[in-house]
Amino acid sequence: MKRDKAVKKIKTDVIMKHVDLVIEGLANMPKNKQAAGIFVQVLLIATFLSFINDIGLEAEKELGINK
Repeated sequence: MKRDKAVKKIKTDVIMKHVDLVIEGLANMPKNKQAAGIFVQVLLIATFLSFINDIGLEAEKELGINK
């Protein structure tokens, strides 16, 4: 039961937070094509790493681990 609650919270809160960050990042993308390509790669890598970290932190919090 705790696991289901944690999964549901992660699906809504964490995913929406990162979707918003990617949209905001893409809105501020540079005009230069080469710079834009590098910018998008860095944005996606940083977002992915942040997403993985947030999933772990949220799961720990919801499951009561590491209080």
